Amino acid sequence: MNLLSPLFLKSVKVRKKIICFDFDGVIHSYSSGWKGPRTIPDPPVPGMIGYLFELTQTYGVEVCIHSSRSKHIFARWCMRRWLKKNAGMLWYEGLEKIKFPRNKPPAFITIDDRAIQFEGVKIPINELLNFQPWNKRNAKNSDNPGTPLGRNTSCSNKKIQ
Repeated sequence: MNLLSPLFLKSVKVRKKIICFDFDGVIHSYSSGWKGPRTIPDPPVPGMIGYLFELTQTYGVEVCIHSSRSKHIFARWCMRRWLKKNAGMLWYEGLEKIKFPRNKPPAFITIDDRAIQFEGVKIPINELLNFQPWNKRNAKNSDNPGTPLGRNTSCSNKKIQ
């Protein structure tokens, strides 16, 4: 069978890379804290909507937004409505394809403000117990505000434009 034939291409499901984003603290600024699963009062984290657009449209990545809210009735609809409202015309130019799954998908990578990357060694307990998300840290908690408690990571600490 010819590998480029339409029949073959239909029979093979080519999977895009999935990048899963947490909602609160990553896309939604979450500056007011938790107000309930269907109450989303704050603006987006600066630059994140453009970043999602670039990932989906320029790089063809499948973006999923998953949250602790996702299990609550109508909460996924509320997150979707919030994104549509805050994305403006970018919603109609491609962001409407973003998925809001109930369960965490099998992602290539997950972006979350309350996670530490496991590097094959135990993370010091004091680091776990003193962890703060990026938007709650201040200069006294870290020599490098772009990494959790000053951990040496390969990620850039540049803010999203």
